[in-house]
Amino acid sequence: MAISVQPWGFCCYEEEDVLMFSRLEDASWKKIMLGMDLRGDCRHELLDELLPLRQPPSSLTKDNVFWDTLRSTAILVSLAPDTVLHCRIRPDQQVLAETVLYDIFCNALPRLQMLPFVAGAETQPQNGFRLLLVPYAPASDIEGAYVDFTAEKPTLLMRFHKLNFAQRVVRELLPPLGLNILQSMWNVSSRMVEERLGTAVAAEYNDLVVWLMLRKNLSANAYAITEAEHEQLLNRVKEYEVGA
Repeated sequence: MAISVQPWGFCCYEEEDVLMFSRLEDASWKKIMLGMDLRGDCRHELLDELLPLRQPPSSLTKDNVFWDTLRSTAILVSLAPDTVLHCRIRPDQQVLAETVLYDIFCNALPRLQMLPFVAGAETQPQNGFRLLLVPYAPASDIEGAYVDFTAEKPTLLMRFHKLNFAQRVVRELLPPLGLNILQSMWNVSSRMVEERLGTAVAAEYNDLVVWLMLRKNLSANAYAITEAEHEQLLNRVKEYEVGA
């Protein structure tokens, strides 16, 4: 039997450095400009308002290993602008969509990372979203990860064809440190960059943030870096030092 539900959808994205939110109401999209940001320390407060149907992840599935893997995957996605996290859902899974979005932003993403997101049975035909919770399957050449919430048991497929310096370091550090410790270390380093170069730059310069994190806590020379990545990192380190 086909599932019959009221059409729903919502999305959040940045437009000329302003955070915008749209929700499907009475078959039309209502667009509002948000006064707070999803980058920084107001994230929880804003998400409380935007996602009123969210539930604790444990109320939807008690598979803690799955949620830990999903969170670890989300942080890898957030560290490269050309990657997406595509979650396939059923049309009647709005509560799941809001729960996943809230959990990822509050428990997986570093404080300055922002993944434009879209969710719903009917969504806007707009490109640029990097966190999708929609009824259709992704393109076969997706760069990032694919989660299927329509299966009896949620499944996650990694589709990272290439990883940048920050992603490689984070992937190596996640097993020994765990997400909470790693995220705490990352946030301390990102604040250092933010104080000197501003929020927008700190959110973009993931290689510089991870380099500062390694210099402060570990050995920066223990992780592989390509020649092109090294040259870019040196330029950003100089920019950071001049910013002092």
